[in-house]
Amino acid sequence: MTIVGKIRDAIAIYIFWITLHAISVKLYSQYCVGTNIISMLLSPLAVQLPYCIGIRWIIVKGAQIIDVMWIILGKWLIEKIVEYRLYNVNEMVDVSNK
Repeated sequence: MTIVGKIRDAIAIYIFWITLHAISVKLYSQYCVGTNIISMLLSPLAVQLPYCIGIRWIIVKGAQIIDVMWIILGKWLIEKIVEYRLYNVNEMVDVSNK
């Protein structure tokens, strides 16, 4: 797989998790917490329903995956910056030795 294919796949996975996370937050607030006083009073019972537990899992896991993706991107960028700087320093040393 080429680097372009890997980047495309990574972007697709990132968009998938962001979309899933955003939809889950909306669903959780609508079905597990509610918008009126009665549903808010019943929310301690509702959050224990299986679909609320599943939605909450998606929210938490999605946030963790998004965090890890940002860490991986930061690591990759730092590697590229260090490689670039080392390459330029080595070129400067080679030119001065000639």
